[in-house]
Amino acid sequence: MAYCQVSRGNDSWSLDIVVSPHHRYEMSSIGPELLGEALRIIASEGGGRVHWWVFEPTAMHADLAHQVGLIEGRTAIQMRVGLPISAPAPTITTRPFRVGQDEDAWLRVNNR
Repeated sequence: MAYCQVSRGNDSWSLDIVVSPHHRYEMSSIGPELLGEALRIIASEGGGRVHWWVFEPTAMHADLAHQVGLIEGRTAIQMRVGLPISAPAPTITTRPFRVGQDEDAWLRVNNR
């Protein structure tokens, strides 16, 4: 019917929930128990930052997150293009990362 994966990262936790397609509309009753138990496990292991990754979130996911005290952290955007590409891609010059010089720019780009 449903499965919740709790994964420990370096300095955070990740939650993933999979619900059988036949029970998706029951998420409002299944979800609080799954998330609640996952958060209890995380708390018993010392707690920390928790990320719940949701593919195509709905208002139900937002309500469920609010019920257990989670807030939206960021939105992941999946970008796609049909292949083959009709126009050639622009040429981009690349170089290796330079320690002591590139950290600020790297953080700025990756924290958007």
